[in-house]
Amino acid sequence: MISWKNFSDYVIPLTLVERPGKAIRICIDARRVNALMIPDRVKVDPMKELLQRFHGSKYITTIDLSSAFLQVKLHRSSRKWTSFQFDNQVCQYKVVTYGFKNSLSAFIRALDIVLGDGLEENVVTNVDDIVVQSVCLDENGRARKNSARRP
Repeated sequence: MISWKNFSDYVIPLTLVERPGKAIRICIDARRVNALMIPDRVKVDPMKELLQRFHGSKYITTIDLSSAFLQVKLHRSSRKWTSFQFDNQVCQYKVVTYGFKNSLSAFIRALDIVLGDGLEENVVTNVDDIVVQSVCLDENGRARKNSARRP
């Protein structure tokens, strides 16, 4: 997830946040980098539109992919913009991370690539969730299995 480097032209501020009973969270302040980025906008269907598709559904299952966000590899040429200093070492993220203007767009595009076209009509994606809706439990289970088996 992170690589160690000897040098970077740009280093963003880093803060470690302690959370009671949880692991320490690394937080970056990417405001200066975000100001330089060209926004990458992807269309996210409004929740009202998605809910209309669920009319008549008896079973709705959501699969939260929030941890999957950190599984999207960052292009090597973009890594320099994620550099931060820790323990007198320069580090760079190798994956898309939180805090950057285009992180959500990158995740949504990666999810579209993985799931591809041809999702069953009762399966929709919304940001970092896969939502399966159906009128019977067997149909819901089949759609979840088929979605999980996609390449």
